Amino acid sequence: MIALTLIALGVHDLAAALLPRAWAARRREVLALAAGAAAAVLAGVLLVVLVPGAPALAIGGVLVALALLAAWWRLGAGAPLGTLGVAAVVALVAVAEIGLARTAGPAVPVAFTVVAVGLALGETANRITRAVLLLAGRRADAAPAPESDAPVEAVPAPETSADETEAPPLRGGRYIGPMERVLMVVLGLAHAWPVVAALMAAKGLVRFPEISADRGEGSRAEEFLVGSLASWGIAAAGGVLVWVGLVAPALS
Repeated sequence: MIALTLIALGVHDLAAALLPRAWAARRREVLALAAGAAAAVLAGVLLVVLVPGAPALAIGGVLVALALLAAWWRLGAGAPLGTLGVAAVVALVAVAEIGLARTAGPAVPVAFTVVAVGLALGETANRITRAVLLLAGRRADAAPAPESDAPVEAVPAPETSADETEAPPLRGGRYIGPMERVLMVVLGLAHAWPVVAALMAAKGLVRFPEISADRGEGSRAEEFLVGSLASWGIAAAGGVLVWVGLVAPALS
């Protein structure tokens, strides 16, 4: 069930991120929802083909995936508490499935779990991390400018040529996060714990100049810690799911 759910959520969020921004927001939402639902149904059909003895599990998994996908889509990215609520339900389903795997072995092929976790570590994990940061008070850091009764003179903007136009800022965090999480899962499964620790330390060193420029307020350091811990926690959860799928036969 958890693999089908992660596939549905992962495909939905990936489609929402890749669809052209020139389209209407409602159109993008509907298409992303359709993509996630189609992915869950197709994965359920493939599961029945690969595991002939699991039609009931596939049907139940598809229904659970569609229900959670509907809640995920309905709440939207602007409801951080709802986003974390759906993520908590997914985590509970995963815990229940891990308990069954320890006694009866994995019910789905390991490849399903690997694909599902890989999809979830992308845009879905980004959305969960943003929800954690919003609940931690990220928006409260931007205080509005104080109002004044004095008239403000309009200052004309300096003329710039086409060559001097400032380039748009990079959105590296959106891509670094998924790559970092996938790398940490791979290193964790390879038992390369010193490399994982070095990766965490290197991230702190790279962000140190930005954190040190916080002038004693602590908001940037706190945001870095909260965001990093949330992202690493998601990576650890994904690694556990893949590990259980790999070693569950030995645990039974």
